[in-house]
Amino acid sequence: MYLLQEVIGFLFGMSQGRANEWIGRLSNVLQRALELAFVPPERKPECAGEALTSSIIRNFTRDGTERRIQRPVDKEKQSAEKRKPIP
Repeated sequence: MYLLQEVIGFLFGMSQGRANEWIGRLSNVLQRALELAFVPPERKPECAGEALTSSIIRNFTRDGTERRIQRPVDKEKQSAEKRKPIP
């Protein structure tokens, strides 16, 4: 279960699955609009501070969107990845 999608579904009167579909559709639209406005989101956490400081926009929100993470296929490597501390 994806809690954020459950909440969005509830707020807009749709199922979690339908919310997921709309998030996928609208994410592409948002990404394209940000690219056209020359303000794509920063993907590297270590560069976020510089991006925020140099931005002309002064109101920011935190993105809670779940993102796919490429996991190792090997089970031992996958277990080692899970034990790594989050930076």
